[in-house]
Amino acid sequence: MDVFTIFATIWRNKRVVIPIGLLTLLGIFYVLEVKAPVYQSDASVLLANPPSAPTTAQIAADPKLGKVNSNNPYVGYGNLVLVADALIETVSSPAAQSALEQQGSSSAYKVTLSSAYGAPPILEIAGEGSNPTAAIHSAQLVSEAISQDLRTMQNQYHVDPTYMITSTELVKPTNAVSSLSSKLRTLVGFFALGVIAMLVGVSIAEARRARRTAAPQPRESVVDAQPAEFVAEQRPAFYADSAPETREYDSAPETREYDEPEGFRSDRDVYRRHASGVAMPSRNDYR
Repeated sequence: MDVFTIFATIWRNKRVVIPIGLLTLLGIFYVLEVKAPVYQSDASVLLANPPSAPTTAQIAADPKLGKVNSNNPYVGYGNLVLVADALIETVSSPAAQSALEQQGSSSAYKVTLSSAYGAPPILEIAGEGSNPTAAIHSAQLVSEAISQDLRTMQNQYHVDPTYMITSTELVKPTNAVSSLSSKLRTLVGFFALGVIAMLVGVSIAEARRARRTAAPQPRESVVDAQPAEFVAEQRPAFYADSAPETREYDSAPETREYDEPEGFRSDRDVYRRHASGVAMPSRNDYR
């Protein structure tokens, strides 16, 4: 199927294509002119390792160090990336989203691990809102939730605060910009939906047209379906338009009479005699 065939099919079904196209354009106009813009504010949190556990010499010099719990299981992983992944899952859970929404945050925030090479890891936060102030507030609440979740995870093991993994707000959310990606995603969604609806509508219209075209037609006889010249040539002589020729006889068919031999009597004469009371015929009657 070439381009001309495609355009011809679309134009043939313009009654279906035009309404769908108008609805798609109306949706695009709504996204560009009516829908409120979405603002985004960015922040980042840096994770840092705690100091090493006290040595035997340090404990001997300061006996109080032996009474604190310096055993941090998260430090024993040897890589803070695992801790960062755990924080992302925690702060992105439905329960955490519901709690942040109650505090005034938008549920459209995102927390990802920075792809920048190096350690310790950096968590990148993107807060969204209908205005710059709401976006900044959302990013700030998510950043504070990450720090709170990190302390809660380590408090479960009664780790001394001195030997806890800490979080530092590397970039604070101070400004917000209009997010074009949100509008772009919505525009692409409207356009794709319009194209799919158009294809489905054209397919249904073509199927109905093909079904109407393939409807059974009245059956013609073989003679009616053939050209008149062919019928005239092939028709036998007894199908001629004029009546068949008849022969007229001036008189009744000629009959032949036979002379009976002398002494011959027919059966009719014999039975006539019998019916009138004459004696039964004898053998001599036939002589």
